[in-house]
Amino acid sequence: MNYQVRESIFAVLLAAAAAVLSVAGAAASASATKPNYTPTMKDWMSVQEALYRYHFGLDQHDNKIMASAFAEDGALVAENGGVETRLQGRDKIAALGFMGVAPPPSGPPPPPGERWHFTSNDHIVFESATRATHYSYWLDLLVPSSGDGTSKLSTPGHYEDILVKQNDGQWLFAVRKIVIGEK
Repeated sequence: MNYQVRESIFAVLLAAAAAVLSVAGAAASASATKPNYTPTMKDWMSVQEALYRYHFGLDQHDNKIMASAFAEDGALVAENGGVETRLQGRDKIAALGFMGVAPPPSGPPPPPGERWHFTSNDHIVFESATRATHYSYWLDLLVPSSGDGTSKLSTPGHYEDILVKQNDGQWLFAVRKIVIGEK
């Protein structure tokens, strides 16, 4: 077996193990916090799907995919230096997206390239059968398309989210709060 195949297999196994441990740890945390409600695996997977759709849409610059993670009356909120900006409603989020609440700072535009969005330390708590909270850190990596190829880290932050279970069993964001530059 060549080195690249072994490396790929190892990466897949490592990712699978991390996913299992993440779900198990989050389940234990939620159970310890709210012992009166035990979420189903479908609940866990639906919350993860909402997180995935938001992040995938953000990375692909596709506001419609990103907005599909929100309830019809959901809100995308950005807090920067104590000042909040809010987009209310899936249609507004689809129309304006992340830049509707967190436009780039004034000054020269960032260099051409891609922004890769990373999240970590996800903490999900199911408060009831229809309400959950999520907290995680985020960091963007700016990967230039020209120049010396040196990537740069952008300002980090965290998410403070409220998700609600819809009548069809799907979990969606009621509020996704992006806190910029604070832990």
